[in-house]
Amino acid sequence: MDIALYNCTAPVNMLDKSGFLTGTASYTGAVARQNVSMVRPVLKLEESCANIAASNYAYISDFGRYYQIVDKRADENGLFTITLEVDVLMSYSSDIKQLRGIVSRQKHNYDMYLNDSKIPVGARKVMA
Repeated sequence: MDIALYNCTAPVNMLDKSGFLTGTASYTGAVARQNVSMVRPVLKLEESCANIAASNYAYISDFGRYYQIVDKRADENGLFTITLEVDVLMSYSSDIKQLRGIVSRQKHNYDMYLNDSKIPVGARKVMA
């Protein structure tokens, strides 16, 4: 399994963060010693403290997903335990960009054929 650690400066709600990633460390041929979750993996890495401290983002190529680092712990023997959580927006950004949808509410431009109770249909004064 190949793992790449990054420093990400993009906001968490940004769809495509690829322009905001700076590589800090990478591992090739890593082997899982126990079952690893694809959604919230916990990894033990042997790396310098500076690289782990600078990292807040990761990519695991075997899973094809990007992850945010949510927890870091220094263990004995120079190992670090990092807990990752999948970043759904970045992992599926190409699929999300291909979606087509209907915007049901906009400030100035609206569709009268969509049922929306907040859009006035008409207002007329009736003189008696």
